[in-house]
Amino acid sequence: MKMLEILKDFFKKNSLLFYMVISFIFLEMIFHIFCFRRFDLFNIIDICLFTIPIALFFYFFSSLFTKKANKIITFIFIILITILFIAQFIYFNLFNAIFGLKSMGFMNQVIVVFNEVVTTIIQNWYVLLLMLLPLVFLIIFNKIINFEFNRKRNAIWTIFYIVAFYAISVLSISIDKESLYCNYNLYFKMKQPVLTANNLGLTTSFRLEVYRSITNFTEEVDVNDSGEKPIIEENTNYNMIDINFDYLNALTDDKDIKVLNNFFQNRQPTEQNEYTGLYKDKNLIVIVAESLDKSVITENLTPTLYKLLKGSINFNNYYVPLYPGSTGSGEYMTDWALLASNVAKTDQLTQTIGNTNPFRLNNSLKDLGYKTYAYHDYYGYFYKREDYFKNDNYDDYAFCKTGTVSECEEFRGSDLEMMKNTIDKYINQDKFFTYYLTVSGHGSYSYNESSIIRKNYDEVKDLNYSNDIKGLIAANKELDKALEYLVAKLEESGKLDDTVIVITPDHYPYYLKPEQLNELDSEDRTTKFSTHHQDLIIWSKNNPNITVDKYISNIDILPTILNLFGIEYDSRLFIGRDALSKVSSTVMLADQSWINEFGSYDTVENKFNQKGLIDENYVEKMNKTVNTYFNISNLIQEKKYYQFLLDNDQI
Repeated sequence: MKMLEILKDFFKKNSLLFYMVISFIFLEMIFHIFCFRRFDLFNIIDICLFTIPIALFFYFFSSLFTKKANKIITFIFIILITILFIAQFIYFNLFNAIFGLKSMGFMNQVIVVFNEVVTTIIQNWYVLLLMLLPLVFLIIFNKIINFEFNRKRNAIWTIFYIVAFYAISVLSISIDKESLYCNYNLYFKMKQPVLTANNLGLTTSFRLEVYRSITNFTEEVDVNDSGEKPIIEENTNYNMIDINFDYLNALTDDKDIKVLNNFFQNRQPTEQNEYTGLYKDKNLIVIVAESLDKSVITENLTPTLYKLLKGSINFNNYYVPLYPGSTGSGEYMTDWALLASNVAKTDQLTQTIGNTNPFRLNNSLKDLGYKTYAYHDYYGYFYKREDYFKNDNYDDYAFCKTGTVSECEEFRGSDLEMMKNTIDKYINQDKFFTYYLTVSGHGSYSYNESSIIRKNYDEVKDLNYSNDIKGLIAANKELDKALEYLVAKLEESGKLDDTVIVITPDHYPYYLKPEQLNELDSEDRTTKFSTHHQDLIIWSKNNPNITVDKYISNIDILPTILNLFGIEYDSRLFIGRDALSKVSSTVMLADQSWINEFGSYDTVENKFNQKGLIDENYVEKMNKTVNTYFNISNLIQEKKYYQFLLDNDQI
C-alpha cells in the first residue's frame, strides 16, 4: 500500500509532465496511422524517442511560472499543437505532402479549395475527433493536473531529461548511416518532409523545417551519386551544343555552380534519331489540362479527346505525379523539364524569373519566328502566373476577366469560352505557339458546386456512375468541346495539317479518391504509382505509328518536343529526357519514390518491386541518382544557372 501511495503521489506531482508527453505521442500515433497507414514497431520507437524531447521542451516552458500562468501556457501550447496536427492531416490528405514554415503562404491556396477541405473534414471526422482528445482532456481535467512546481529544481531536471532523451534519439539513428534514406540522413542531411514525418514524427519534421528555414540549410550534392558517365560515339549526332564547362568552373568560386557544371558535363546527351525534325516548322499548341484523367478519355464520353489520343504517338507508360505545389508544380515540370520542389511552395513558378532558358518552347520557337501566346481561364494572381507569363515574354497572354473568360469564380472558367475568345488572336499567323492552361476540369465534382458541371449535366445524368464521377465527366466535357471547336477552326482555316497538339494533365483529379477512378478505368488506380498513370497526347495529322514503352513523365515533354521540331538544344541541361531517344527515363514521385522498366521503389515502405534484371547495387544507385536529380533541379533555380550560362555566352 505504501508503494501505491508513493506512485500515486509521484504521478500527481508530475501529472503535467505525463500529460504533455502522452499527448504528443498520442497525436503522433494518430497522424502516423491514418496518414501512412502502417504500424512498424521499430518505426514507432524512433518516433517516440524523437517526440519525447519535444514534449519535454513544451513542458519546460509550461512549468516556469505561477500556477495560473503555467495553465494558460499549457492551453496555448496544446491548442497550437492540435491545430498543427489537424492542419497537416488535412493538407496531407489533399496533397500527400507536409507543409513547413516557408510554405505557410501556400495555405492561402488551400483556403481557395475550401470545399474540398470541408469534404476531407467530413470524411475523416473520427480522426479529427481523436486529435482533439488531448485538448478535450485538458479542458475537462485541468483541475487535477499539477501546475505548481519548484521552478529551479524542475527546470534543472527537465533540461537534463531533454538533453538525455535527445542524445538517446540521435544515438539510435547513428547505428545505420549507410542507406540513402536512413534516419540519420533524413535528420541531418536531407530535405524530405514526408519521409521524415513517417520515420521520425511530424513534430520532428516540422521542427527541422523551421530550423532549416532559419539557417538556409541546403543539401550537399555529390554529382558522383548520379552514377552517370557520358558515352559519346563517333558518327552519331547528339542533341548537344558546345559548352566549355572547364572555362565556366574557372570563372566562379561558387561551389554550387561548380556542382552544376560538373553534373551537366558528365550527363549523357540524347542522340538525334529517326524522329528528329518530324514536326519541323509546324505550329504548336500545348494544353496543360486541369485534372484531366485518362479514365474519361473514351469514344463515348469525350470523343474529340479520344480522336486525338488515337492519332497520337502512343505512350504506354506516361505518368504525371502530384507534387505539393499541385497545378503550379505540374505546370512547372511541363514547362521546364525539371523536378518541382518536394516542399510546398507558392513561388514555384515565379522563382524562375531571372533564370532565362533559351531552350524552353516560348523562347526557342520565338527565336525561329513564331508568334507566342499563353492563356488561362482563371485569375492571373493565382500562383503569381501573371508575373510568370509576363516574364516569359509572350506576344500575348490573358486570364479570366482580362481576355479569356468573363467569369471563373471557384475555378469555374469555361475552356470552351476561352478557346472561342482567343483562337482568332493567333490562327491567322504564319507560325504560332500557343500555350493553354485549362481550369474547367477542376474539382470539386459536385453538381451544386460547379456551374460547368451543371452546364453539361444533361449529357451525363443517365450514366451508370456515382455522382462524383458524373461530375468529373461533365467537367471534362467542357475541355472536349473546346478541343472540338479548336480542331474545327484549325481545319476551317487550313492550319490543321500544319499544327501539332500536345495535351497533358497537370495531375490526377485529387478531389476524388483513387478508388473512385476505378469506376471508369480498367486499370486498378489505387496503387502508389498507378494513381498517377495518365495519357499523353502528341497529335499531328498523319502521325506515323510510334509506340513508346519506356517510363516517362511530364518532365520529358519539353525535350521530346524540341527533338520532334528539330530545334537545336542541349539535352544535358534538363532532368527530363527525349521520350523517343534510346536513353532510359525514370518517373519520380514527390517523396522520391520511382518507377522504370526495371521495377519500382517506394521510399516510405522501403520496398522494391523488381521487373527486370538488375545488379545487387541497382536500387541504392537509383536512389542516389533520383536524390541528385531533385537537388540539381533545385540548384538550377536557386543559382539562376541558365542565366549564368547565357551571361557567359555558353548557350
